[in-house]
Amino acid sequence: RLLVTLFTKAECHLCDVAKAVMKRSSIQHTLVQVNIADSTNQLWFDRYKYDIPVLHLNGKYLAKHRITEEAFETALQAELAGQFSSPEGDPNPDIDAGPTPKTDC
Repeated sequence: RLLVTLFTKAECHLCDVAKAVMKRSSIQHTLVQVNIADSTNQLWFDRYKYDIPVLHLNGKYLAKHRITEEAFETALQAELAGQFSSPEGDPNPDIDAGPTPKTDC
């Protein structure tokens, strides 16, 4: 199972672009959106406030700001093969925000 988490907030144009890229994927996946502006997600806000959209794949950092269709498909295929590892660039990894919330925007 491929679970993609999109850390987002209202009126985020780059988030809309990332969602469009993911929607065009030929690989089945589940998308969960986490609104970092929600008061229950304060630690995620602290971690990602300057970097949305941020994407996680099965709980592992995948990308921030932008993702191409090719990069998204490659990551999904790697995860299916058990070979995905997070790339460099996870914003503020020193802030432990806890487990990824499972709430939609």
